[in-house]
Amino acid sequence: MAYAAAATPRPILSLQKSGAAYPTAYPLPPVRQNLPDDYERWYTEASATNRMLLSLRSGIPKEVNWALERMCRLSNNDQFVLKNIIGLTDALVEWPEWYIARGVDLCHLDSMFSMPSSLSRQKRHALEAIFILRNASLTEPNAQFLATHTRTLHMIRKALHRIKADSDTNSEFLLHVVDLAYSVISCLSIDQQQPGGIFSTASLIEPLERIVETSNDRALIITVLRTLTLIISNPKNVSYNTTTSPALHASIRYLPLLSDTPLVSSCLDHIYAHISHAPMVKSFLLLPSMPGLLKVLVTLLLREQQEELETVDLLPEPPKTAPAIVTVRQQCEPTPEELDRIANLAEPERSYEWMRSLFMSSDAEEVTQVEFWSLYRDTFSPRTDVQPLLSAADVIKNVTQVFPTAQAMVLPGQPQRFVIRGIVRKMVDVTKERFKCHWNRSTCTSVTFTSSGTLWTHVLEHLSADDATTTACQWGSCPYTALSSSALKFHCTTHIPSPEPPKRHPSQMENITLPLTPYPHPSATPTKRPIPPPPDPQLVFPQPSADPPSTSLTALLIIRVLFRASFASTDAAPRADEEHFGFPGVVEEDTEEEMRDVMEDEMSREKGRKAFTGVRNLIQEVRVRDPALMAWIGEIIDVSLDEKATNV
Repeated sequence: MAYAAAATPRPILSLQKSGAAYPTAYPLPPVRQNLPDDYERWYTEASATNRMLLSLRSGIPKEVNWALERMCRLSNNDQFVLKNIIGLTDALVEWPEWYIARGVDLCHLDSMFSMPSSLSRQKRHALEAIFILRNASLTEPNAQFLATHTRTLHMIRKALHRIKADSDTNSEFLLHVVDLAYSVISCLSIDQQQPGGIFSTASLIEPLERIVETSNDRALIITVLRTLTLIISNPKNVSYNTTTSPALHASIRYLPLLSDTPLVSSCLDHIYAHISHAPMVKSFLLLPSMPGLLKVLVTLLLREQQEELETVDLLPEPPKTAPAIVTVRQQCEPTPEELDRIANLAEPERSYEWMRSLFMSSDAEEVTQVEFWSLYRDTFSPRTDVQPLLSAADVIKNVTQVFPTAQAMVLPGQPQRFVIRGIVRKMVDVTKERFKCHWNRSTCTSVTFTSSGTLWTHVLEHLSADDATTTACQWGSCPYTALSSSALKFHCTTHIPSPEPPKRHPSQMENITLPLTPYPHPSATPTKRPIPPPPDPQLVFPQPSADPPSTSLTALLIIRVLFRASFASTDAAPRADEEHFGFPGVVEEDTEEEMRDVMEDEMSREKGRKAFTGVRNLIQEVRVRDPALMAWIGEIIDVSLDEKATNV
């Protein structure tokens, strides 16, 4: 009956005895969402009875596993706010506290021996809990809340002092603790960081420096360096900024690993945080590792710079060139021996051979029929006694027998043109200077010959025409005098060039550059011509193609600070009683401490100058796209160059 009554729909309006109707409010049933069967909500409601919180505090292994597994996935989310779930932070801190107090000793042999399942489960719970706190601290509200949570701060301090990075488990646990400390430190108040505070700077720096000095875990070293950089960057912590810091020496030691960008970035930031304090720079210059560090910084700039070749034309227009060997092209002519052989052939074979020796096939060229017939007639008219000439029509008709693609045609126009399309005269390249006769001291007026054979025949004519008693060579400026005419003949063969032109040396250019001013080419006196411009009048030089990355900028900033400390000259402040009125003979002496400070400053500057002089050649290769940064580099080069000249 109760079930039936509950299922009966209630009336929206109720009638009172007076007969007046008033609306009565009833709670509406919750809206049911259509969720898949395997879906489970996240239980993020802000309540002390939160499902994940109750499971975590129940102590039941299955429930604890379920809660930690879900929070590991949920913690890296802006919706996960520790402050809203009261008691969740304390429940999470319990597991890391157990590991710090007891778990480290119980699990120190886990790498060699198998642990009990209960101990292995507790260790996993501790790692998951500190991982959840680390992820949650990445958001600003959670970081501010954890900075005020006393239990969390005590846990971080105890973990840094007690746990050593001597195993994988401890290194992973410390990595999450240091990440958590990095997020919390930026939100701490000044009172908490004082020597008497709950989370004092002194209690953090010593264990962090020990970790970065002894650990070989790369991720842990990077995180610890970032945390130490954040601590010493606070002006309130300048007293902890010393050159004896193990973290500083570790940063200098790890800096040459240039291929590891995250590690190099952390080392550079930590070094810059140290030298940004003015008194620290003078002590830093006295470190034995300072010159080596300066070389590494410049090497980093050279390694990360991106360059491209830029070309600048030195002349408004390219220089004019000419072939190194002047050649001329002329129409091919048969030799007398070849012409005699062709003339003795019977027609039409004679015309065929004549065409083959003087013409070649070319689809784009043409020869007029009148020119073709006139050349045939002029060639064989003196030899009509051997064979009669063919008619013009027969000669033109025979062209297709030798060159099948050629044909006689009439081109329209005013006037009409009668041509043979498809043939062209053969052309040969003749070097002007190679086959020219230089007999009679280069006064021979004969034409330039086409081959060494024809030139030799011509020289023999000179030898036969001269007196038999003349044995002096008349070729150009040759001073040779033979004992006999036969010896002179053999000597003259040395002046005849080879049939083929000499091969060009691989280092010799094919063309020569002509002067900018008008000058004849070729010239009989080429050595007297004006000096020509370079064959390739272009200036090619490297230029930066992109802005340097952040690591290069930090390295350049460190170099700048060290440079200013090494070369900046500071005058001593004037004293109030320097005049010594009334006591001119009194001389005030400097105290021993002041003298020691002055000597130390001078030693640091001198060592810095020597270091920059040693890397000047490397700095000259650095190029930065930004003009202001490039001006820094130019100043370093100029001042170090002057310093080197002064020392010399």
